Amino acid sequence: FQDSTKQETLGDPRVITNQGVSAQFSRFNLAIVIGRDQINFRRTIGFSSAIYLFILAIAIIGALRFKKHFSKVRLSEKSIWLSSLVSSFILLFATEIILIQVLKQLTRGKYLEFIILLFDILWWVAGAYFLGQALKLFLWQPLAKRRDDQFLPY
Repeated sequence: FQDSTKQETLGDPRVITNQGVSAQFSRFNLAIVIGRDQINFRRTIGFSSAIYLFILAIAIIGALRFKKHFSKVRLSEKSIWLSSLVSSFILLFATEIILIQVLKQLTRGKYLEFIILLFDILWWVAGAYFLGQALKLFLWQPLAKRRDDQFLPY
């Protein structure tokens, strides 16, 4: 932004003709925001949207946990895995946004950086967990089933 400031002349001969004791100088202020060049989804949605996503993810995870009690709903293991994957990542994403926004006002920068680092680690752990589940469901179980089918008499 551009504005002006009043400063004392301090005996400068160029502004000595000024009637007052201070001279008015113009100034130009510029702010530059510097950030890391990385993919960051934290800024894509707002706080209120994160709360709605959090509630939605909790509802989906709760419905998947209590699916045994509903005999009318038949879901395959693959669809349950996919629903768990999507809802867990939505839950992690929403929780991250909510906690960072709340803690941003309550804590200092050092602790906030620690919380962000903790969530970065959680993203990798959740991805590794679901990758392990996918390998079990899509690779090892079909191989074991095919192997057992070879020894069955027809």
